[in-house]
Amino acid sequence: MKALATLAVLRINGSCYCAAVAQDIQDAGLVNALFATLTQGLAKAINPASQAVIRVVADLIHTPEQFTSQSVQPLFSSGLNQEAQALDMDPYRGVLRLG
Repeated sequence: MKALATLAVLRINGSCYCAAVAQDIQDAGLVNALFATLTQGLAKAINPASQAVIRVVADLIHTPEQFTSQSVQPLFSSGLNQEAQALDMDPYRGVLRLG
């Protein structure tokens, strides 16, 4: 999930480092869809956790001033566990890392 979150951030920010991060994601179809558009990436993400990661990252990047502890609730509602999935947010850089 960390690589997916990073790829979504890089895609939204238009970074040229997307290809390097994409190597860590097993689903080539999802990677290709995210390279095309965020909307296509969401459509290709078939599991709820992947969809939640993409949506939460997009919310953090697009509206960081509105991002609160409630903003990460979709991650846990999608099946990610707070104890099993370490959540590290850096509000100064707009980065959400899942480990």
